[in-house]
Amino acid sequence: MNNMNWRFLVLISLVIGGFLVKQPLSSCAESISQSSRQITSESIQAENYYINGIQKGVSGDLYGAIADLTEAIRIKQDFIGAYFSRGSWKSQLGDEKGAIADYTAAIQIKPKEASDYLSRGDGKNFYLRDEKGAIADYTAAIQLKPDYAEAYHKRGLLKNFYFGDPYGAIADYTQAIRFQPNNTAVYFSRATAQFLLGNKYAAINDYTEVIRIKPDSLSDYVYAHYNRGFVRSKLGDKYGAISDYTEAIRFKSDHADAYYYRGVAKIELGDKKGALVDLQQAAQLFRVQGYTERHKETLTLIETGRF
Repeated sequence: MNNMNWRFLVLISLVIGGFLVKQPLSSCAESISQSSRQITSESIQAENYYINGIQKGVSGDLYGAIADLTEAIRIKQDFIGAYFSRGSWKSQLGDEKGAIADYTAAIQIKPKEASDYLSRGDGKNFYLRDEKGAIADYTAAIQLKPDYAEAYHKRGLLKNFYFGDPYGAIADYTQAIRFQPNNTAVYFSRATAQFLLGNKYAAINDYTEVIRIKPDSLSDYVYAHYNRGFVRSKLGDKYGAISDYTEAIRFKSDHADAYYYRGVAKIELGDKKGALVDLQQAAQLFRVQGYTERHKETLTLIETGRF
C-alpha cells in the first residue's frame, strides 16, 4: 500500500470515529480516556447501589433495598443482577406483578439465564395462579439447564396437583432425583404420586430411600417413617406399620396421628389393651393441639369400644 492510500484510510477512519482531521491525536486519545473513565465511574456507582441494596435486603429493609436497586438500574439499565434481586424483594413484599416484571426484564436482557425463568415461574405459580405460564417457564429453565433439578421438581408438582398428570409428574421427579439424589423433598413428592396411582410398593421404596439418606431435617425422617407406616398398613403389613409409627413417635413424642394409627393397627392385630393406650394418648394430643374433629373421632372410637 502506498503512502497516499494509507493516509487516506487514516483520514476516513478518523471522520467515521467522530474526530475532525484537524484534531490532534493527543486530543482524540484524551476524549477516549474521558469516555472510558465515565463508563467505569458509572459502573462502580451502580455496583455500589447494588451492594447497598443487597445488604439492606438481607438486614430486613426491603423498601430501602428496592430503592437502591432501582437506582442501580437507572444508572446501568442492563444490570441483570439488580433486576433479579429487586424482583426477589418485591416478591417478599407481596408485589408479585412487579417481581415478574423484573424477572421478565432480566430475561429480555439475557434470555439464556435459567434461574430467571425459574423465579418468574415461581411468581406465576404461587401468587398469580398462572399455572400454565409457570409450566412454560419451568420448561424453558430446563431447556437452558437440562440438569436443573429444582425446575423438574416444581414442574412435576404442577403436573401432579394441578394438571392431574401423575405419570408426567413421576417422570419429572425421577429426573430431579437423577440430578439431586439426596433431595428428600423430591422422594416425598414421588412417593405421593406413586401412592395416588396405587403403586404402594414404589411409594414405600421412596420413603425407605429418605430414611436411608438420613436427612438433616428431623421432620423428614419422622414423616418418612410415619408415611411408610401408613402405606404398609394399607398393604396389610400391620407389624411393619407399627414399627414405623413407633419410630416416628420416638423422635416426635407429640405425633398424634402416629399414636392414632398405631392404635388402629393394634386393634386389627387384637392388641386391645395396647390400642386403648395409644388412642387415649392420641385423643389427648388432638385436644391440646386444637384438632377438634380428630379429637371427637378418636373419643368416639374409644367409647364405642369397637376394638
